[in-house]
Amino acid sequence: MNPNCGGTLDGTWQIDTTCVEGSIVKMMADQQNLPSACNSLFQTATLSLTGTAAFANGMETDNLTMTIDATVLYTSACVSAIGGTTVTLTAALCSSLQSNLLNSGDFSSASCSFTGGNCACSVSSQKQSPTTAQAYTVSGSQISYPSGSAPMDYCVEGTTLTVRQLDSGLTLFNTAHKL
Repeated sequence: MNPNCGGTLDGTWQIDTTCVEGSIVKMMADQQNLPSACNSLFQTATLSLTGTAAFANGMETDNLTMTIDATVLYTSACVSAIGGTTVTLTAALCSSLQSNLLNSGDFSSASCSFTGGNCACSVSSQKQSPTTAQAYTVSGSQISYPSGSAPMDYCVEGTTLTVRQLDSGLTLFNTAHKL
């Protein structure tokens, strides 16, 4: 991405791709306050962004969904450290962990299976952006928001928009096309 590009943002943009620099697994682990026995809790994670962003007259209205899909491995040592008592994982406890993940409100789906004495789970989290219009300003090739979130670098080339955003230790690159 040309960091000095900028361009005219006005219009509605459909997200095409999201690329991530940095470790989503590390970001997820850092956001939890977990004991060291859970250092390998998060095994894999991917992030995607879908939807549209509309820019007009200094106001941005998003209709975006961010999805994080991850695999999580609960070991007896990790569950024991979280609970503060010795726990031996079983199929029944694994099923209970799945229910707890679903009921936590953090995940839109969770599926766990008991294998090799551990509980392996596939989880998905979807977050909708607020659809309320928010003010933005452009300075050179940066979009800034009065909410205090980090400015984003952007570049419009023809009908393609590329945005670089720093978020929770990750660098996100999104490309979009103009509708």
